[in-house]
Amino acid sequence: IKGLLDKGRLGVDLSERLLVAYHDFTTLKITREVAGECVNGDECFIDPRRLDEADNQRLRNGMEAVSGLEKIVYLSFTEME
Repeated sequence: IKGLLDKGRLGVDLSERLLVAYHDFTTLKITREVAGECVNGDECFIDPRRLDEADNQRLRNGMEAVSGLEKIVYLSFTEME
């Protein structure tokens, strides 16, 4: 994220939202692991139906940030062609 920000490919707002999303996703995963809900860390999926409203909103915000990054990556690759 920092590299893309430094190169001017990401704005400050999206960079901050992506960092928050990374933190939130990691927190959700660790919480499930600590609760013993994950057999294998690589298979620890987040089920939005099992989240409270605050965690669900954080998940949605994070997914929107990742979607913004996805659009930027797509446009970068299409410009290269």
